[in-house]
Amino acid sequence: MLSDYSMVSSDGDESSSYAENTEDDTEEDVFFQLSGVGVEDSGGNRGKLVTINQYAQDVVDFSSQYGSDTSISYTAYNVTGKPSKYPDYGDFPETFAFVSSSTVVLVKQYIMSLLLPLQRTYGPWWKLAPSAQQEFSPQNFSDAPPPVDDYILLRFEEPVYPETIEVFETYNPGGIIRIWAYAEEWICLWDISEADQSCMLIERNKARVFAPRLRHCTEPTRYIRMEFNHAHLQYSTQLDAVLLVGQKFVPCGGLRGKHPLSPLIEKGPIQKKLELEKFRPVATANREEILQEFLRNGLDEFVQGLSQRQSSNEEDPDESHPEESDSRSETPSADTNPTVPELTLDRLPYEVLFKVMSFLDLKSLYRCGRVCRTFNQIVAVNSLLYAEVNLKPYWNCVSTALLSSLMKRCAYTKKLDLSWCGSFNKLTATDFKE
Repeated sequence: MLSDYSMVSSDGDESSSYAENTEDDTEEDVFFQLSGVGVEDSGGNRGKLVTINQYAQDVVDFSSQYGSDTSISYTAYNVTGKPSKYPDYGDFPETFAFVSSSTVVLVKQYIMSLLLPLQRTYGPWWKLAPSAQQEFSPQNFSDAPPPVDDYILLRFEEPVYPETIEVFETYNPGGIIRIWAYAEEWICLWDISEADQSCMLIERNKARVFAPRLRHCTEPTRYIRMEFNHAHLQYSTQLDAVLLVGQKFVPCGGLRGKHPLSPLIEKGPIQKKLELEKFRPVATANREEILQEFLRNGLDEFVQGLSQRQSSNEEDPDESHPEESDSRSETPSADTNPTVPELTLDRLPYEVLFKVMSFLDLKSLYRCGRVCRTFNQIVAVNSLLYAEVNLKPYWNCVSTALLSSLMKRCAYTKKLDLSWCGSFNKLTATDFKE
């Protein structure tokens, strides 16, 4: 099949195009738009900015799919490549749909799993059903932002600085609540709390291209993760394709060969960090005159401002809080009636503090351990707080280091949920053996 590449300059004129026969029958889904202005990278190399429009190349991971592994209908793989059904609206097997958890029926003396057809994910019914599997450690889940029901992780051919993501929704749009990018660490590009009026506007019985305003990303990425919440949907949502638009720097002479970006070499993590540390002081011609002027006129004012700020911080507490001063003056002396020590949070009984800590989520427990020694003795020593550990809400920060830290606290752990964790080798089988 013919594979077409076209590079268009910034004024819209086609600068070069060619077509060649590819070895396989797959069509390239990457389009290049070349900027007309030459630029330099941090190393001083001359080149041009290439705007790359690319559809998803592969599906790395997903939470569920309505289709089976032996079928091509309603499977996650249908998201890859160009849209096949958009702008048509309807229930098409050529698109991707999620599925709810399996049906479990309780019978008097035993539990029977019925092999019923899988139900699609939509609305709140599948969470309110008697057979619904409840999440343990509910304190780790909150309603704001909305909880995540499903996700899909996509890989694109070229790592770029993301500018726009277009999601082709062909059935019941409006389920996306969050978009992430992976570049050594997870970066949130968009959240439902930042949605504007255009994102919330959904026309009934009409397909749409969902393109939210993304946050600025300083790292190139080729992995995009989209998260969904289906509680407000009337029926299951379906996706046809995902388009990623971003920029990449191409050195001069880098557009030769079969693939326009083949000569580029991936940057390592050390080089990426060095490029972020940009300190380029600009020396002015009259810097000596400016310094002398500051020493003559501005230094006294600067020192006076510091003195006033320091004096305001060291005010007499009796003058700043007259009510507290009066209350202390009315307190009987220590000779006649000894004062009762003030009851603070760290003076509460151990059992009371333990009960309070049991209502906190995992992230709050770690923060409490840094408040004082009393709190640390509870959250870091008492393993009963970690009888049930649910790491599913913290999938983006779970790593070998976190498991090593939890291992010291989980002597009495009975339940451990690692759903959605361990992508990109953040967790390995060796971690559990150790």
